[in-house]
Amino acid sequence: MTGGVVITLLLCLVCLGVGFAAGYLVRRWEASGSYAMPARCLRVVDSDTIVIEWLLGTNKVRMAGIDAPESKDNKKLREQAVNLNMTPSALLQVSQVVIRQMDIMLTGKDVKIVFPRGEVEYDSFGRVLAYIEVGEQDVCEMLLRNGLAYPRPEGHPRKERYARIAEEARAQRKGIYGMSRVK
Repeated sequence: MTGGVVITLLLCLVCLGVGFAAGYLVRRWEASGSYAMPARCLRVVDSDTIVIEWLLGTNKVRMAGIDAPESKDNKKLREQAVNLNMTPSALLQVSQVVIRQMDIMLTGKDVKIVFPRGEVEYDSFGRVLAYIEVGEQDVCEMLLRNGLAYPRPEGHPRKERYARIAEEARAQRKGIYGMSRVK
């Protein structure tokens, strides 16, 4: 083969591959809604952060609108424990259970990342900020409903709903609220 034929053949293959990828993403985008993107969860980092395969790369995603017990004994975990009137070791145990359950529920699964304001945002650590959904289940909402996370104070579209769900969990003494001595 001549050099021109090889280059033409390679360009055709690249265009074909890009066309297939674009068609797949457009189809999945339309099926998921304008603010959602399909991804695959590769691993769970901690109770509110996962690593996903998305747009031909990997990204850490910090779940928008919630905070969860830290996965390591550090200053923030100790502050969380004081606020909940729990021992840091008890809160750390809750975190480890949540991580194991999320690992079972998310790792290796297709997920949707839903951007709260319709565009990609990042936190101060460079993680993508998004709601995570599996099927029709909002993972953040599930954690809040079971008292395994609490709402963050920043504004976002689901803030009021998340606050209401967390208040119900607190009233029913679920999860961390059942272990806490704070009413």
